Amino acid sequence: MIKPPKPSPGPKSKRLPERKRMTIVAGFSCADGIMLCADTEETISDTNKSSTEKLQTVTAGNVNILLGGAGSGDLIDFVSSQIFADFASNDYMWEQIPTVLNAHAKRVFNEHIRPYRGFPPNWIPELNFLIAIQSMNRCRLFKWTNNFVSLVSQYRHDSIGIGTVQSRVMMNEMQFSVPSEQMVFYATRLMQKVKSQVVGCGGKTDIMVLKNDGMRHLFSTEFIERMEKFAIDLDQYFLTGLDIHITAPPGTAAKEIEFVLKDSVNLLKQFRNRYVELWAEPT
Repeated sequence: MIKPPKPSPGPKSKRLPERKRMTIVAGFSCADGIMLCADTEETISDTNKSSTEKLQTVTAGNVNILLGGAGSGDLIDFVSSQIFADFASNDYMWEQIPTVLNAHAKRVFNEHIRPYRGFPPNWIPELNFLIAIQSMNRCRLFKWTNNFVSLVSQYRHDSIGIGTVQSRVMMNEMQFSVPSEQMVFYATRLMQKVKSQVVGCGGKTDIMVLKNDGMRHLFSTEFIERMEKFAIDLDQYFLTGLDIHITAPPGTAAKEIEFVLKDSVNLLKQFRNRYVELWAEPT
């Protein structure tokens, strides 16, 4: 008896390509405000990438808002517009802001993420934000994770996205807060290292600061690229230049070490002059 052929399986269902921001967004608490940094790479599919601006800023009602999102690109844009519209329609006091943001987080999770429970992980939308809010000469940083929002401790730094593990290691070494004009060096250096180590983080770096007085400044791409090169050269000097002489064996001739250290002072002055020259051009 001839067995009938087995029915061939139909084509596997595939989800349409989704704009995925597998990114690094880093937030720094400066002495004069909040600085947000983001890479610009966006994944559309396994084989396609694009470039996009991930930092958004707006004046809404009585506050200024600067935010960066990681996760599903379309959901980030949709939720961002809702947050902006809410703050534009209501003059919230500082003590109300955490409650308002948490209400948004719970609603978005219940309406746009929870319904995908049980689906394959790559089908479930992701959403995380770093949100800087300025009002009444104060600026604070909030972190939106899944269905809740928390206030980042003053003078601390935080990050979201696929590069979080690497960035937090470096941030743990940055237990200080300095003016934004100085913090931009540390921010640029961190972003450059994460982009070089983490698949999914790439493109150029966008850096914007929202100051306590409400002023905003977006550093130019050219300035950030010059700062990245400076940070790489400075790290290279300390790792393979200065420390190799400082850690020379105790029996090394004192005159030889003294000569090297004197020469290092001149090199450090050159780095300082180079850094000052970075600021002589438009930022």
